This record gives sequence, C-alpha cells and structure tokens, in this order.
Amino acid sequence: MKNRSFRVALLCSLVVGLAPGLSGCQRDVATTAAKTPAENLPAAAVSPPGTAAPKALVPLSADPDAAPSLDPSAGQLPVLEILSEGGDLRDGLLTVDAYEGDRLWMGVMLGTEAGAPLSGKTVRFAPRGNALSPPPQIIASQPDTDADGYMAFQVIVGDAGTFPVTVSAAGVQRDFQVNVVPNDFDQWLQGVPQEGLLPWNTLMKTRVALDDAGMMVAEYPDDVVALEGQTVRLAGFMLPLDMTPEQRHFLLAASPPACFFHVPGGPATVIEVFAGQHPVMGTLDPLVVEGRLELVKRSEEGVLFKLQSARMRDK
Repeated sequence: MKNRSFRVALLCSLVVGLAPGLSGCQRDVATTAAKTPAENLPAAAVSPPGTAAPKALVPLSADPDAAPSLDPSAGQLPVLEILSEGGDLRDGLLTVDAYEGDRLWMGVMLGTEAGAPLSGKTVRFAPRGNALSPPPQIIASQPDTDADGYMAFQVIVGDAGTFPVTVSAAGVQRDFQVNVVPNDFDQWLQGVPQEGLLPWNTLMKTRVALDDAGMMVAEYPDDVVALEGQTVRLAGFMLPLDMTPEQRHFLLAASPPACFFHVPGGPATVIEVFAGQHPVMGTLDPLVVEGRLELVKRSEEGVLFKLQSARMRDK
C-alpha cells in the first residue's frame, strides 16, 4: 500500500503479522507430558463451521508427529503451551474472554521439557460448538511450528457462549476455552441514536477463511451482498492512520480500542474509511460516518469492508 502508516497500523491484523513469542501475552504455563494420548484430529488451518471434536482416541504411536525415540530421562518429552492475550486460568483451564464477533490473537509453543524447540510439527485444532451456535473459526498462517517451535493462530468467535478448543501436536494435547459475551453497543456508543444506522450485527454475519496464498477470503450473507455500492451510515470509533489532526483515511471499529497492538474486534467489525474530500477530525468519542459500502472479498490485510467517499454525519 502507498500509505506506510496504514501498513503499520494494520500489521497485527495481518494473518502472518503476529510476532513470535507473544512477548506481551499471558501464557498458560502448565505442562503436558507425552504420556497424554492425542486425539485423532484433522490437520487443517481453518476449522469448518459446525464441526465438533472427534471423540475417538488413538494410541500415541499412531500420531505421525509423535516422537517415540525421545528419551524421557533426558528431558526430551514434548511440552505444548498455549499463549494468549488477556487469558487466565479458571479451574485449571486457560479461559479467554471475547465479545461476539471478536478476533483473538493466540499462539502455540512446542518444545521439550529441557527447553529445546520442536519445529516442523503439525498443529491440529478441534473447536467445539453447542446446540445453538457453531464452534469458533480457527485460522493459522501455516500448519506447522516454525524453527522456534512456535505457531501463531487466530480465533474468530461468533455468538455468545462458552466454547472449548483442543490443540494437539507431537502426540500431546491441551485444552482452552473461549468465553464469548454479548456486545454492548449501546454502552459503547454512549447513546448515539440507532435510527438510520447499519447495525454492526448485520456485517458480523460474514464468515472468513484463508486461501492457499494466505489471503483472507470473505463469505458474505445475502443481506450484506445487497448493500454493496449502497450509501450506508455506521457509528463507531476512529483508529487514525495518519499523523495529522484531520483524518482522510482511517479505520472505523464497532468497539473502542482496548489493545495497543491490535485492531479491536474481528474482521467483520472494522471498516476502512476513505474521506479524501471530507476529512474527519480525530476523536476518541464515537462518531457517525456515511459513505458507499465496498465489499473486499479477498484481502491481504484482513479488512473485509471499505467505505468510499465518506463524510462525518451528525449523531
């Protein structure tokens, strides 16, 4: 892109943009030994909606990534750690809170008890839904751990509820859960009248996946497709992309920023706004923006919507 500041601001929204180690993130540091059997989970970068974790267990030796030659006495048993931002242990299980439609940035660290990284190991995910909601989507930029034994992944959540996820690699497995709570747009928008606004919940019906080139691909519902090219109004929060008081190019997010490193919310709760002819003064308060909606069906940066010829409107 021509605007370098835009690339910097969106760096952590790139599928491949998660820094190794998640140094500022909390870690689920309890260890898992190789004696734990691995579930026969499908190896896939993206979990299909509506699937559940298989229940059948297989012997450790049946896992192609297991390493039976490792010597336990030498500290070579594999250890799998799950890394997250803002997660904490509840009843011994890593639990990460999220709002509906959020995107969580997480990681897997795989090594031996002695601290040596285990690279090139396939990581499998099995998210589980419930009777009312499909499981979260898991998106990873590559299926295997890197030279440091690390792999970054994203969790894109849907409706409210508690959703367990099993992660397995090298013959060991770990569980965590995502606790999804309802969005509180009324509180965030501080009484902004909703009449005439496009609800964020409409855009949040969009599903995403990664193609073979690592690009984010959107699957829009019919009511969102019908809005393409139409003039719409949205209320949200500005994420400036220029070092100027007036913003001609910025992001509009459904929720207020809560993390210094990441764009808030998920890919369906952020819109790239182009207001070249009608610049908008930077603000931390909620604002209403009007423009022509453009759908980005395939995106490197993870932006699924654009608002062209935009201008600020009265609340």
